Amino acid sequence: MTRICKLLILLMLLGFASACSVSVRPVDDEATPTATAGTSGRVGSVRSTPVASVTVTPQPSGDTPVATEVSETPTPTTAGEVPTLPPPPTARPMPTMPPNPAPSPSPTPTARPEPTAPPPVTPTPAGPLVCAELPVRGFGLVWHDQPAVARQIGCPVEREVGVAARVQPYMHGLMVWLDIPHWAPGVDSVPWVITLAGNHAARHRVPDVGQDWNPEAAAPTGAFAWVWENVYTDRERLGEATAAYWATDAALQRFERGTMLWLREPGSGVPTIYVIEADLAVSAYGVFQSFVDRSFS
Repeated sequence: MTRICKLLILLMLLGFASACSVSVRPVDDEATPTATAGTSGRVGSVRSTPVASVTVTPQPSGDTPVATEVSETPTPTTAGEVPTLPPPPTARPMPTMPPNPAPSPSPTPTARPEPTAPPPVTPTPAGPLVCAELPVRGFGLVWHDQPAVARQIGCPVEREVGVAARVQPYMHGLMVWLDIPHWAPGVDSVPWVITLAGNHAARHRVPDVGQDWNPEAAAPTGAFAWVWENVYTDRERLGEATAAYWATDAALQRFERGTMLWLREPGSGVPTIYVIEADLAVSAYGVFQSFVDRSFS
């Protein structure tokens, strides 16, 4: 822009000086016709070009080639015109980051209960048993004919003992009173009452003192009455008595893990062997199964 302005000022000064020199020159009377002719003589050639260039108004033009050479802006502008600047770039909003997910609370560890150890299982020997003494008669037949029974109850620990007994039938089982002799090996002399109901057997020691036995009464009497009145579980298992008790013979033998009881069934008189899977001299409860004594067949 500075160079353009200087050139324009210089042109204006030159034009002004030329105008002044033309106006002070003496013009003779013949100058006018010569000037109007415009085609002859030296005067016409002198006045034509300078006057035309001087009378041009010195205004900057956007078409001036000099302006394109020295302009620093990419778009040429005319004098007095304020250049239009491009709008500033619109600030782009910063991307919104998604909020960090709240950490979910970790589950509280729950202490696991310690597993309950199963009760120890008594190992059952495999194969035929080798015993120092074997059971005989009906007990021996069941022991030899039923290998599973033999493995379950083991070998005999005492010999078979014959005892006096009283048996009373009930709706769901029997009550058996055993008069244990004082000389019976390995068995105390206190009378036993054994209840057999379902497949459960229970043994109770009931002193035979002040017990009134009535062989004609259908209700429990004597030691049976004591069990009936004091042992609720046996009473529930047995139900009501169906007949009076009756006296009979019985036999008893202890084994390592069981007891064999022989007696005749009330009413039918069938000799029956009850195998109880518990040594009743040591344990008061056990399950049982029954077999007909084949030695009487």
